[in-house]
Amino acid sequence: MVYIMGVALSDAYPAKIALTGIYGIGRTLARRICARLQIHENAPLTSLTPQQTTALTAFLSAPANAPLLPKLPLASPHFRPNFHTNLVAPPTGKATNTNAIKAIPPKSETSLAARAQNEQQSVGLGDRLRNIKVETDLRRAVRENIMHHRLVNTYIGRRHAMGLPVRGQRTNSNAKTARRLNKLERRG
Repeated sequence: MVYIMGVALSDAYPAKIALTGIYGIGRTLARRICARLQIHENAPLTSLTPQQTTALTAFLSAPANAPLLPKLPLASPHFRPNFHTNLVAPPTGKATNTNAIKAIPPKSETSLAARAQNEQQSVGLGDRLRNIKVETDLRRAVRENIMHHRLVNTYIGRRHAMGLPVRGQRTNSNAKTARRLNKLERRG
């Protein structure tokens, strides 16, 4: 067993599946977290190094304080592949004329500078993983949302207060689970 944020995660499962044992993390989010921390998603949790386990715990406990991902360009904007070397295969299709490829004019410098400035301004906005809530934070947010709905007396709040289904399900035969779960002291 590996303990991350007080949750016992099974060693036998791959990282992308074991992380779903943490409240608020599904399979897609688990894959994104593994990619962010450079953990192979199919690696079992026992194969993680202590540094990776520490990085995972630190990221999940405070994702907003995690360092930003570096913006590493793959190629310069004016890069043109040289098809005469063996490094890059020529494009498939009818047009294999390299003169047609070289005839494409480069983008203007002003548009590239404006694009770079916009990317620098929105560095923190594009990272979705910085805004995730897991475990206690998510449970608290769910509880606060339910209390808010009850306080302002919305339909959803009244349904929660009565212990009935909230999202339009029928109540004649299928509300047993909702009556058990939709109480004020809901854990999330």
